[in-house]
Amino acid sequence: MRKYLTRSYSDLIGVAYVILIASLLSSCQYLQPRSQATETVLCEVYGKKLLYREVQSVIPSFDSKTDSILFVKNYVNRWIKDALLIRQAELNVSENLDVQKLVDDYRSSLLLVNYEQELYTDLLDSVITVADLEEHYATHKDDYLLQEDIVKCALYKPAVKNSESKKLWRQALSTNWEVIAEVCAVDEAYCFLDTTQWLTRTDLETLLPVVPAASNWLRVGDINASQIHLRIFDLASSGEEAPMEAVNQELRRSILFERRSELLQIKRNELYDIELDKSNVKNYVQE
Repeated sequence: MRKYLTRSYSDLIGVAYVILIASLLSSCQYLQPRSQATETVLCEVYGKKLLYREVQSVIPSFDSKTDSILFVKNYVNRWIKDALLIRQAELNVSENLDVQKLVDDYRSSLLLVNYEQELYTDLLDSVITVADLEEHYATHKDDYLLQEDIVKCALYKPAVKNSESKKLWRQALSTNWEVIAEVCAVDEAYCFLDTTQWLTRTDLETLLPVVPAASNWLRVGDINASQIHLRIFDLASSGEEAPMEAVNQELRRSILFERRSELLQIKRNELYDIELDKSNVKNYVQE
């Protein structure tokens, strides 16, 4: 195998492909013991080997052997290119780059993230009540000032805005939205009827075929606009405190973040005190 490594890169790919085909055929047809088949070397780059067992677990279920072989061939090609790129990086690594420290730091980060997730799963109180939301909102109102106007509304753009569409709109306002929803499902029309959802001014304007020319057109009530029927049910202006229900999800995320931070700090202090008492921690920097 080593003599092939002195050849060109294209020769290397060709050799890898030949070995790959032989490996797959032998393992699929059970011409050799399974343990031996999985140890088949698919390719080698400067002594670094890729074994069939390393690829076997990622091969999707294909209907044909040809598709499986093609997948592994492409996998091997990518692996070889990556291995060559990594080697080139190693040859050009800066003398000031402490690779081992980078590896150690990355390993530590992975361990911490995994352990923190276990802590959250086992110990974090993820139940958030209305009282929790209200308390958090009351103490963090300045964090939830609106950057733009938001509204609760309903709109209906009929295929043609006329007396019939006006009649349908009035009927919907007085009874329910189903009559318009049914029309929008079959007609050349569209509607937005979720009056519980807050929309930003920008989001609302994207729903309008034509935005009213007046800068102060946004107000509570029926809006006179061409091609559509529009009613604003509630409005909160830019610069005001956002209604609590409009930032419900942000409040929940913030509460969970605070709880996670507190839980992690408690665990840090707990471990520190325990290990310090056992003399497993020696802090030589004293105040």
